[in-house]
Amino acid sequence: MFLSHITLLVSDIPRSKAFYEALGLELIVDAAHYCRFRANLDGQGSQTLSISHSPEPIGASCHVGFEFTTPEALDAYADLLQRRGLALSELPQDRSWLWRDVILHDPDGHEILLLYAGDNKLNPPWRVGRSQD
Repeated sequence: MFLSHITLLVSDIPRSKAFYEALGLELIVDAAHYCRFRANLDGQGSQTLSISHSPEPIGASCHVGFEFTTPEALDAYADLLQRRGLALSELPQDRSWLWRDVILHDPDGHEILLLYAGDNKLNPPWRVGRSQD
C-alpha cells in the first residue's frame, strides 16, 4: 500500500490552479470545479495532489509536504519559487527535529512545506524502538 493522492478543498479553482502550477506541479486534469496535479516535483511516482472547489468557507486546514533529496536542491527551489513571485512564509532553515525546510501557503492558507530530511525522516534519533542512551 502507498499514498495515492491528497485532495485539498479550495475557494477559487483558477487562483489555486495558478499557485500549484507556479509551485511546479504538472497539471494533468483541468475541470471547472476540480484540478489534479502530479505531486512529484521530479516527475517520478504516481502520487497526485488535487484541488476541489468548496462552496463553504475553507480556512487553513491542511499541511502538505514535498521532500527534496538534498538541502542544496531545497534551497535552489526556494530561490526559484521566489523568482516566480511566490511568497515564502519562512525562508529555508534547519529545525530542531533535524529537517531543513521552507514554508509557504496556498491562496486558501493551506501550509505547504518543502523539506529535506535525509535519513532523519524515517530514522530520527528518537524513533520508536530505538535505544535512547
